[in-house]
Amino acid sequence: MSKHLFPPIVALLALSVLAGCNSSPSDNAAAKSDVGKTITASELASAKNADGVCALDTVDDIENAKSWTVKKSAISMVRGWASTSGKKMPTQFTIVLTAQQAYGFAGKTGEPRPDVAQALGSADLANSGYNFAVDFSNIPTGTYHAFALTSSATGNEICNFQREIVVTP
Repeated sequence: MSKHLFPPIVALLALSVLAGCNSSPSDNAAAKSDVGKTITASELASAKNADGVCALDTVDDIENAKSWTVKKSAISMVRGWASTSGKKMPTQFTIVLTAQQAYGFAGKTGEPRPDVAQALGSADLANSGYNFAVDFSNIPTGTYHAFALTSSATGNEICNFQREIVVTP
């Protein structure tokens, strides 16, 4: 991401209130993410740029699109991987959608991604994948830019997926 674009994005995120969620592991292959947790503007404002250490690979099994369209009434599966800039597994991970407001969906890494570990040269990322269901019913229709907000012992980081999600009625 351009150094010129990052400050306005952080400002937008800092001014927005995120509605996040808690996700818990289940016996199913994927956990469901629901709206619930709020992330403060100060958490977002303090997030360091960590572009290049995350990916949103698929939405509803459609791979590597620049933009995905989802129905507001549907629950969609999202898959990808997340890391910290130090090439470690994040302790917390949230997919953030930004437009006029920002919305967050808490996820959990732990899915096998040996390809990521090999590509980034870090065995710590062997299980950096995520795979969970997102309920878009509380998200207003519109076009959203997608980011990953990760937390670790060194603080919060934000990574631009460079992807959009379009929520339709």
